[in-house]
Amino acid sequence: MDQGGSDTANTISNSFVSGVAVQIGSVTGTLTLAVDRPDYQVHWLAPVVTRPTFLPERHRTPSRLLDARREVVPYRDRPAVQKRLLAWLGSKAPSSVLLLHGAGGRGKTRLANAFAGHAHLSGWRVAHAVNRTTDRHAMVPASSPLAASPTGSTECAGVLVAVDYAERWSDVGLKTLISDLTREHAQVTLRVLLLARSVQDVWQPLQDHLDLTPVDLPDPIELLDLTDSAAARAEAFLDAAQAFHAKLALPEPCTATPPPDLGHDDYASPLVLHMAALAAVCAGHDHDTIPHRDDLSSYLLAHERRLWPPHPRGADAVLLATLFGPLDSEDDALALLEASGVTDGVAAGRELLSWHDRVYPESQELPPLMPDRFGEDFVADHLGTHPRAARLVVRAAQSTPVLRKVSRRPAAVLVATAARHAAVRDVLWKILPESPSLSFAPGPELVRLAIEHAPFDVQALVVDQLPHPDIGMRQPGLELTGALAKNLSDDLPAKTRAAVLMNLAMRLKNSGQDPAALTGLVERATSIMVDAWRKSPDDRDLALRTAQVLMNGKSHTAGHGDLPGALRGLDESIGILRGIKGAEDAERDITLVSALLNKAVVLSRSGRPDEAAAAETEAMDLAERVTGPSPMRPSLADAATRLARRYAANSQQLQAVRAARIAALHYRDLAGVSPEYYGKAAVVSLNEYGTYQAAAGHPDSALQNVLTAIGLARTHLDDDIADFAPVLAQLLHNAAEITLLTSADDRTARAHAHATEAVERYRSLLPTHPDLAGRWKEVLALVRRIDEQDDRTAQGPTTGEARSAPS
Repeated sequence: MDQGGSDTANTISNSFVSGVAVQIGSVTGTLTLAVDRPDYQVHWLAPVVTRPTFLPERHRTPSRLLDARREVVPYRDRPAVQKRLLAWLGSKAPSSVLLLHGAGGRGKTRLANAFAGHAHLSGWRVAHAVNRTTDRHAMVPASSPLAASPTGSTECAGVLVAVDYAERWSDVGLKTLISDLTREHAQVTLRVLLLARSVQDVWQPLQDHLDLTPVDLPDPIELLDLTDSAAARAEAFLDAAQAFHAKLALPEPCTATPPPDLGHDDYASPLVLHMAALAAVCAGHDHDTIPHRDDLSSYLLAHERRLWPPHPRGADAVLLATLFGPLDSEDDALALLEASGVTDGVAAGRELLSWHDRVYPESQELPPLMPDRFGEDFVADHLGTHPRAARLVVRAAQSTPVLRKVSRRPAAVLVATAARHAAVRDVLWKILPESPSLSFAPGPELVRLAIEHAPFDVQALVVDQLPHPDIGMRQPGLELTGALAKNLSDDLPAKTRAAVLMNLAMRLKNSGQDPAALTGLVERATSIMVDAWRKSPDDRDLALRTAQVLMNGKSHTAGHGDLPGALRGLDESIGILRGIKGAEDAERDITLVSALLNKAVVLSRSGRPDEAAAAETEAMDLAERVTGPSPMRPSLADAATRLARRYAANSQQLQAVRAARIAALHYRDLAGVSPEYYGKAAVVSLNEYGTYQAAAGHPDSALQNVLTAIGLARTHLDDDIADFAPVLAQLLHNAAEITLLTSADDRTARAHAHATEAVERYRSLLPTHPDLAGRWKEVLALVRRIDEQDDRTAQGPTTGEARSAPS
């Protein structure tokens, strides 16, 4: 795969470059600049010229030889697909997004690397977008940015960004990525290449999002057979066998011959074809029987294990690496091994990490077994033959520090494995109820797997975790909820049947169904719960669920204009809740707060403002007293936030302060338990609380809340929990404004310090957040005005009102 000097022009015009690849998914690719976002990074890449290297015997593992990033087997042209890719690259559209899809092992990454190498030599800047929640190929930045084209000019033909594992991104995440790229590269031609295993879970939601934008969306390309004839397939097999034989440095001649069933569809996959070639080479050397096509993976995994130094927990380390890796630091890897129970103590952990690094030397800790499908086959084999291994996964998945680092990655690997291995599905259905965090915000792959194979209780668990606003999950979520509804049995608890029906009604409504047509589902759910509660009125849980269904059902009724009917239902719900005994019951009280606020809305719409105000006051009185854990506390905090904003918009400042204080109280409690989920909400809530206090004439108290928000934002920024940098800059701006309103003698100096830091933080963010330029100019003007004041005579603010951070 050499890059010939005089042949380069012909290679570029007629084919893809062999020997130069911009490593889309490689830890060895030269990474030169990382642009951060909350859920993704964009890495600018430089080309990697593949040179023959000697491979020590201990590293001649099947996984390394088969990994497309290593380019052991020469790249094989795919003329038809390449022609379409080149036409797309050279099309006149300013911005265009193309999906290249195919099953695992079809050669997507190798093709993308070759295409990226061609684009780079043609003058394009090339980048790789990394999904921080699921991507398995995090990279290590180099020292300087790749800001120029290969010719050294600052001009470039365009920008090409590759997105691997696109099916593992949320549709909102993909939309955000593409929107950011089109905004930040509006002056150049932009191409975004999506790589995915399936088309249905990526393309339609993306089309829905981008339909009204100027982004071009050509038809997706499906990656099919590597070759176009039986002779070409046999040739590809022999080429791969020769390449493996040479890399293994075997003394005898290569005698591998194509298998007799080479015409089978499985061999259309480059990975399967290469596995067959490698197995034939290994079997010939070891005088073994060449394995059948169905046994290739188990045969090569046995070879893989034979090259491992003996270690009692080595296979467990490889399992965790394949599910959770790679990890950025030794501390993260040690935490994973400790949390799972594989090791006990730092010394044992470091010893096992040293073992894994000898077997799989990479720049990061615990790199996963590659290629993907080979790693998935190992996961299936280890979980299937070692029942205790499932407990390791559960323990690791229950560790918040571990999940904070890897997020949805282990679930994505488990689901992909279970899709091809029935035995792993049984393990997965046992793991998910014990580790619901694995199914948090599930992707379409898990939803479809659950529809086809999961028992009712697991289907219900996945439905509960579905993100409602995610358009990409709208159809899969509707299908799964519909499947649950079809399997409802009278033997199931009333609350289960009612919850499924209400969920289905909500999803049908969100899918554009006529709301009036959903009334039957709502009434059926309400009837089920009321009948059950009347038979057992002292059942606290049943009473609570009945009140919740009544409240939600009558909110639906109010949406159709039946305000009297909605009020009757809400009053019945409130009556049931008041009848639940117990001094402290957070879930009951939060539900009652919600019912009272819903009632206030209906009363207001009915022209009864005084009664509506009384219901809101009672709701806030109760919300202030709510304590203790409850899964409904986020709903309470959100309701208080919305109420505070409505009060503020109506100039009801004191009421806004009170509602904002309640929201801040609950969000801070939630952030203390789950900072990765509620940290940002707590910061924003405290800032809004301070903003409303300042508007109500209490700047000193307001400043304390904003400073507390700044402290939390600094902590979360250090922990890399979320993208807090823009929020912190805006909080500092707000602190400067509010400080000028206080009575402190040194208020001008303190305001100047906050504003100056805000200026510097905004300035550092402008290359990646150009939309913040307006705010940067505002706070810069504030600094200049403060500089013009005499600190001894400054008495008040120099600009308008305090600012509220974005929610």
